[in-house]
Amino acid sequence: MKAKGQGKAHAKVIVIGEHAVVYGHPGIAIPFIPLTVQIEVEVSDGDMLTAPFFKGFMEQLPDELLFLLAHVNALREVLKFPRVHIQIHIDIPTSAGLGSSAAIASALTVALYDWMEVPLAPGERFEWTQKSEKMVHGNPSGIDALMVQSMTPFWFAKGKQPKSISMNLKGSFVIIDSGVAGKTKQAVANVAGLYMKNIAQVHLESIGLMVPLLEEAIMQNDENDLARLMNQTHYHLKELSLSHEKVEWIIEESLKRGATGAKITGGGLGGSVLLYVPLSNDAKAIQSYFESHHLKVWVM
Repeated sequence: MKAKGQGKAHAKVIVIGEHAVVYGHPGIAIPFIPLTVQIEVEVSDGDMLTAPFFKGFMEQLPDELLFLLAHVNALREVLKFPRVHIQIHIDIPTSAGLGSSAAIASALTVALYDWMEVPLAPGERFEWTQKSEKMVHGNPSGIDALMVQSMTPFWFAKGKQPKSISMNLKGSFVIIDSGVAGKTKQAVANVAGLYMKNIAQVHLESIGLMVPLLEEAIMQNDENDLARLMNQTHYHLKELSLSHEKVEWIIEESLKRGATGAKITGGGLGGSVLLYVPLSNDAKAIQSYFESHHLKVWVM
């Protein structure tokens, strides 16, 4: 056992496949490595958490953070570590559709294994993260658990072997945090309700059918097809009642300013918007415009 253990993970961005991946359709996601969570653990008199969103004993965590205590207790059964002080340093915005909960669980798993000097295979890390995500979101696809530890874009389908894909687009992806907290668990439940009423199927299947087309557009560097498929995907997500008026405003203003593709990324009901912008000057102008409205913007 070391004096301290450390772990790190990063954000993710779903290019296509939100919600559809839960029902067996494929999706494509990319790692967003500049946004990270770094966790340090050390022995303590009691289980304690120091983070931007909570400071104190973990038994006093609010309901929305109890997954952290459950994750620690589950790992303790295997690793047999003592009471722990967890310090979280995170610049991934929470409830923004960028995988913050998966990144925290992934980095925490790495930190605790590192602390106890036990080797951790990528598959084990994925499984631990996925268990935590089930507590947070109910029925996660696994795409977040995969991407927060991956360094390359991936094609992903539930229960199938992920496939690494190359991406060398001429333009830029731009991510805008709407400032409205996304509600992934509620969104997943809402889509499940529409699925039970046979309303969601046509939209989820349409998204699934567009995934190989979007992959081909990426491979061929076809910016027009990429943008068109992003816009069509957003239409289907909107029809599933997953958008928000603030998201729609961001999309409208972005398309006026040079973005050619725009969609929700992540669970929806707020959260973030993903744009494709062919020209770098337009990407910078979009970033400046939304930052002037006090929104967080990143250009990839």
